[in-house]
Amino acid sequence: MGRTIADRIDKRMEFSWVLSIDYQVKGKSHITAIGLRSGRITVLTSFGDYHYNIHSMVNKIAIVKERYPKIVVAVGTHGEGIKIIDGEAMNFQK
Repeated sequence: MGRTIADRIDKRMEFSWVLSIDYQVKGKSHITAIGLRSGRITVLTSFGDYHYNIHSMVNKIAIVKERYPKIVVAVGTHGEGIKIIDGEAMNFQK
């Protein structure tokens, strides 16, 4: 992976506005959750990336820290309410 988080965010978010970011660092591992205006959610981790589209603008995204190391995010949307999304429901890309 070798690239920085900033490089990874810039590369993946070039077609929509980033509206919300949350991150968590535990030892050598990290999780960065990003919510976009397009409704796309991206979770960047030390071991790969997760992607999900909720089809509604993301106003706020938060990593549910109590569930770590399992990846779970809470998402506040514009018009669709609050959604809890488990990493198992997301598409994984190494």
